[in-house]
Amino acid sequence: MPQLFYQIKLSLVLLILLSSLPVFAIQQNTIQFEEAINNLSFLQLDNEKQQGTIIKPLIDPKSYKYIELENKLKVLLIHDPNSEIATAALDVQAGSWNEPSEYPGLAHFCEHMLFVGSDKYPRPDYFDELLAKGAGRSNAYTDAQPILIIILKLLHNTQIKPQIHLLIFLLILLFNEDLVEREKNAVNSEYEMDVSSEDWKIQNLFTLFADPKHPASRFSLGNDEVLKKKGIENALKSFFEQYYSSNLMSLVIQSKVSLQDMERLIKPFNRIKNQNLQPSQFNAFPYQFGFLCKYKTEKDQLTLNWQLKGREQFTHQKPIEFLDYIIQNGNLVDFMKEQNLIISLSSEVFMEESSYTNYMMEIVLTEKSQENEEVVAEITKIIFNYIQKLENWLSDDEYINQVFKEQRKISKLNFNYLTEQLDTSTMARILNRQKPNEVLSSEFIIDTLDKDLILDYIQQLKNTQNLIILIGNHQYSYSNEKVDEKKSNKQAIYIDSYTQNKNLMSILLISYPNRMKNYKECLINPQQNEFIPRQCGINFIV
Repeated sequence: MPQLFYQIKLSLVLLILLSSLPVFAIQQNTIQFEEAINNLSFLQLDNEKQQGTIIKPLIDPKSYKYIELENKLKVLLIHDPNSEIATAALDVQAGSWNEPSEYPGLAHFCEHMLFVGSDKYPRPDYFDELLAKGAGRSNAYTDAQPILIIILKLLHNTQIKPQIHLLIFLLILLFNEDLVEREKNAVNSEYEMDVSSEDWKIQNLFTLFADPKHPASRFSLGNDEVLKKKGIENALKSFFEQYYSSNLMSLVIQSKVSLQDMERLIKPFNRIKNQNLQPSQFNAFPYQFGFLCKYKTEKDQLTLNWQLKGREQFTHQKPIEFLDYIIQNGNLVDFMKEQNLIISLSSEVFMEESSYTNYMMEIVLTEKSQENEEVVAEITKIIFNYIQKLENWLSDDEYINQVFKEQRKISKLNFNYLTEQLDTSTMARILNRQKPNEVLSSEFIIDTLDKDLILDYIQQLKNTQNLIILIGNHQYSYSNEKVDEKKSNKQAIYIDSYTQNKNLMSILLISYPNRMKNYKECLINPQQNEFIPRQCGINFIV
């Protein structure tokens, strides 16, 4: 499922080139990821040494430098000798969960206002015109928990010193009444265009069933109904002034320009005000009970989603990825295909915030399954039985160590020989959340086994209060039922029916007794993978 789902995240994507300027800095050197495939010493450096290096892949030709400006803005500079374009991303920890509840969509609206003019450059669309001169472009998106990303892109044959300087002044918002009205219409047009999409339906199902006291329950895109409320202009200004602080920002710049020239280029970013803010914390789960929802859709599928504890602090253990590896590599998927229950099963993390993570399985159903809700219930029970077996298998020390060693090797190979590097927007997000030296590796490397943590996540998967079941079928009818008048905003019309209950799995067991008596014995764990390479060199035969 596209990561577009919970995109309430400000990510202004702009492409750039780089030139020159002097800066206050804390320098970080670069270390090549050269240790042998089974030697983890490079990941076991003490904290003091780790802060002095940026771990990078073996085949990565780029050079890196981490800098912290006087105003606490975090900066990563990347020299890429092979790049034909330059990119920059600015991540700001301020998103739709921070907006006042009476103005849902305010953070998204603020995102729009950033590009239409500033105090220093008041002419509307001046920034886009400047970008266009270098074949550049811009884009933006707003996320649920505090994150804003501004990205610039430009061809390397362009003098971009004006563009990078203008990026600073984007953060000095111009509250011109005419421009405010224009962007209100633009936000509403975006709403009208997105609201009928399949992705938007799924996103809003999660919004509609969230605890009303949790910010995840808010309608975050914005439309005419919201943006024409009295006082919206003052709320917009207050939101901007309250949350756009340099200590909550991270900047990543990538170019073929030298690190020294880029370092001089970023001095103006010291002008951004540091309000010494702490990132907002949202500790509660959005969903108090599990729910089952049937909704009308173009694509017939079953979606299982678990809300789990946030994994941000577990980048070295990666408990969700650890379990997903076994789910995908055991015989669960093949078994259900052999029984003509499913066509495919894919899984991913989405709607992830610091306090919780959503782990989702998307299951494309066979024609047999589409027409029979009893079969859909059977699929769900088979998956839960497999999760139960996970607990039994991974309680065994020998087996869990075997799986860990396997995943550790694979994760290192994937990292060392990346065919596609992380983009600047992803690195900017990581830089605001993880140690600077792990900005490249934290998304990939599993280097620590924590058996208790793994078993804890299995318990979370077994807890049906964490489970959300969505059944999409093109034959379902529209109920025109509004789940909650205050936040519906015409969003719920595609729901056929829904059930919210603490004991969701019990309902399935009672309503649909097991059709397949012996499938538990058919589910097996993945065996040792004998095809992981021990060395990656090339031998030439003469």
